[in-house]
Amino acid sequence: MSREKAVRWFSLTLIALFLLSMGWNVVSQGRVLDATLFTDEQDTGMDFYNSVTYVRGRVPYTQFDTVYPPLANALYLAVMHAVPNEISDTWGESYLDAIAHRMTASDLRLHQDTAFAFLVSLSLLAVLFFQLCYHSIGGGKVTRFLFSTAMLLSMGVLQAIERGNIILLAVCLVMFFLRFKDSRSRVLSELALVALAAAAGLKLYPAVFGLLLVLDRQYRRALRTLLYGLVLFFGPFFLFEGVAAIRTYFQQLAIFNDPGSGGSPIGLSMVQTAETLLRMLRVDLSHPALYPRLLAFAGTASAVAAVAAVGLCFVTKSRWKAITLLSLVTLLLPGRTAMYVLSMMTIALIAFFTDTARPDGWRKLYAALFLPVFAFFPYALRHVRGYQVVQPVIQFALIALFAVLVADILREGFARGHARPGPTGTPAQA
Repeated sequence: MSREKAVRWFSLTLIALFLLSMGWNVVSQGRVLDATLFTDEQDTGMDFYNSVTYVRGRVPYTQFDTVYPPLANALYLAVMHAVPNEISDTWGESYLDAIAHRMTASDLRLHQDTAFAFLVSLSLLAVLFFQLCYHSIGGGKVTRFLFSTAMLLSMGVLQAIERGNIILLAVCLVMFFLRFKDSRSRVLSELALVALAAAAGLKLYPAVFGLLLVLDRQYRRALRTLLYGLVLFFGPFFLFEGVAAIRTYFQQLAIFNDPGSGGSPIGLSMVQTAETLLRMLRVDLSHPALYPRLLAFAGTASAVAAVAAVGLCFVTKSRWKAITLLSLVTLLLPGRTAMYVLSMMTIALIAFFTDTARPDGWRKLYAALFLPVFAFFPYALRHVRGYQVVQPVIQFALIALFAVLVADILREGFARGHARPGPTGTPAQA
């Protein structure tokens, strides 16, 4: 099967599964979406609306304990200034106040100004995301259209849209970086570096893609990207609480990233995957000694996996494999990873389908593993021993994808080592 035909079939499968899910959602009177999207039905768009609330008074870190970097908060500050004072004056003074105001007269979702800003920002991001997918995948117009539509309807992107999370902008910036970092235009190639720095300034973990510049031995450009990133990360702090907020921010980030600190049980990290597996096996995690040991073991495994992933990026000669490893790091390494971070895998899938390697059994296996990562399956009503299926399927698919990548790259490295010529020019013997 040709590359373009593979892209079409993959895209059509995703679109068909989404349509089937929506049909099932109608038949079940909304139970599919209820079981698939964020658990709090009254908090749709929470990452947008709450963030606008948190920047009032420019004290988002000491007063609201937010974990968004200051560059993201700077964008929400612009939205906040577009809201009339008679509305913003009714907002709460803490994170808990913002939660308590849901579905009340003070709820931002019920006001035209903030609801309009939410809809416009999401619409613009959706168009930008679609266009970047369209121009990055290659192939004919039909293939590009199908792929871009499938990505827009994929699980991670829809989760990001429902939450109103700014990660979709970060994904677009990374896609821009990958598309134009090697452009012949000096302006576009430099803007690509700024785009990656901005993506890291919005969500931190896209910074791992800067390793691609190191792999290409573009050390000066990597250094410039680092400098751009430092400016875009630390500079906006002065729009809010200044230098004093930097320490507070990292303290809040550490608490948020600690899976033992509470928060949503839904997520994709290695720690959360281990917890899911034990819950499905009916292991009692309430035991005072068991849960801390689980967190310690899974945390160590995450760190080892991250180091291994970075090391394997230097082993493989296939750029799409390096990009996929880095994408998986953003999902598996943190202590807690929300479902919307799955949208980062769009970057890996584009790299996979634009790779020029000849199709083989490994590529078919990769395509099969990518499918459950992106598909909006109509399986949301099914349960395994009372546990929701939508999360474990994606979690285990990501772990399997990571394991197969590691095995494939090691195989590639060993094969290359055995193929090296001996001292007389003949292949070296094993």
